[in-house]
Amino acid sequence: MGAVERLRPRVDLALSAIMHQGGTPVDPRDAGFDVAGTFAVESFAAWLPELGGKLANPEYRELLLAAIRKVVQDLPLLGISPHFMTVGRRS
Repeated sequence: MGAVERLRPRVDLALSAIMHQGGTPVDPRDAGFDVAGTFAVESFAAWLPELGGKLANPEYRELLLAAIRKVVQDLPLLGISPHFMTVGRRS
């Protein structure tokens, strides 16, 4: 049984990372979901050196979050993020 078949009977709301079946991405719409969007989880911030310390600065944190909000759904930039998720609701 593949990932799509396992989702059908059990899930009404999915916040799911892209599923892979045999190395090929599976479209959540094939499992009966209306896709709201695909989002970068860490975005480019994952690659910033010493991020933890920088986030302690409120001004830096707000600037960084504002920049991330601008690109969180930018398709060409999704690949920069180590993780991304597709959000959908069972139709």
